[in-house]
Amino acid sequence: MPFAAAYVAVMLGRPLFVAIALHGHPRRLVPLRLLAWSAVSAVPWLVGAIGPDDLRLPLWAVALAVDYAGLLTGWPLPRLGPAPPSGWRIAGEHLADRYQQIFLIALGESILVIGLTYSGEGFSGRGAAAFTVAFVTTALLWRIYFHRAGHLLAEALRVAPRRAR
Repeated sequence: MPFAAAYVAVMLGRPLFVAIALHGHPRRLVPLRLLAWSAVSAVPWLVGAIGPDDLRLPLWAVALAVDYAGLLTGWPLPRLGPAPPSGWRIAGEHLADRYQQIFLIALGESILVIGLTYSGEGFSGRGAAAFTVAFVTTALLWRIYFHRAGHLLAEALRVAPRRAR
């Protein structure tokens, strides 16, 4: 239930906040479309969380399918139709920065787990070697992403013919 409630709260709260902030703006319809589709998918998310365990996975699969169907079709609504991807504003630098932040958190979690695992063991050559390989691998992943791939994402999005897709 905590996962489903938090997911639904974010999926309903974010577009609602953006729609309120964009009051009177023509782009206000995109978050309202997302809000409507998220309200539909919220039902199987929450029913799956409180319902029987054997129905959770099928209900969550339906909720996920609704979420992805909305994204792939542009969140169409009756009388409004879909939101054309050409109307979506994609800021490549902002998106790249957000991905870097998420990736940095994931790497930090990895380092934390590596350290906790190693500190719980008595010292051994094998343990020290495993710690070194795990830490060096994590450091190399950071280097690859932050010094190459993370910088390419903003440029790739800037020159992409269909940025939203």
